[in-house]
Amino acid sequence: MTVEAPAAQSFAHRGKFFNVLGLALKNAGFTILTLTLYRFWARTSMRRRLWSRVEIMGDPLEYTGSALELFRGFLISLPTFFLPAIFVFYIAPLLMDPVSAFWLAMGFYLVAVPLVAAARYLMRRYQLSRTRWRGIRLGLAGSVGAFAWASFGWTVLQTLSLGWYTPVSRMNRAKMMWENARFGDQPFEFIDDGYPAQRGLWWPFTLGWFAIPISLIAAFVILALIFASLFGSGVIAPVPGQSADPMFNAALGIGVFALALVIVLLLWAPYNAAAMNRIASLISPTVQ
Repeated sequence: MTVEAPAAQSFAHRGKFFNVLGLALKNAGFTILTLTLYRFWARTSMRRRLWSRVEIMGDPLEYTGSALELFRGFLISLPTFFLPAIFVFYIAPLLMDPVSAFWLAMGFYLVAVPLVAAARYLMRRYQLSRTRWRGIRLGLAGSVGAFAWASFGWTVLQTLSLGWYTPVSRMNRAKMMWENARFGDQPFEFIDDGYPAQRGLWWPFTLGWFAIPISLIAAFVILALIFASLFGSGVIAPVPGQSADPMFNAALGIGVFALALVIVLLLWAPYNAAAMNRIASLISPTVQ
């Protein structure tokens, strides 16, 4: 007698590139025109578009959050986090002696790390509470304080290990969040497949860890080859006996920085993709 495996539930993302291209361009334009103030409305409209393209068993998700809720959250975080951070890192070094400014920054760091972790947990709770499928609301239970202090400990280990604890820390955070996630009154499970949770993350993380020196060297070499080609072909003609133009040097520096930033993002992309795939493979709804 054989036991039939339960039927897998269909999960699909129906979104296409051109489904979001127009909306992304519109959001970018209004965000620039409003000096980033429109970003709350931009984020809300993009979430509604993306959620509506995600289907489970043929029915799409629904996002019910509003831009005013995001804006209200920003108004709360402005005096409680951003303004103190600006003072500690940009104003205090000008007004205080270096030793006092250093200890002030260290104290702010000790407070900010669990505070940011708590904000991340509350943000995920907000996103899930505004997500519905067939009228059933998702949610996030658990203690915000427990997640904040656990995250603080993992951050300390990341710092002491020069970042090499990051894959373990990321999976620990994902496990804690998803085990507290709810679909209606049903919990999710972060399953144990017999392998370490961070399996498959170390090689892409190593590539990302070396991203900064690799990107700077690569950007400098690429731009040097481009300018050498332009000089060699006569497109740019050097003037004998004349020092380099300061504007040219500034443009070269900006070009190296911009290209290096793009390369850094590309080098971190495999790790982020591997982490998201690994997390998704370990998430399972618990049917009670």
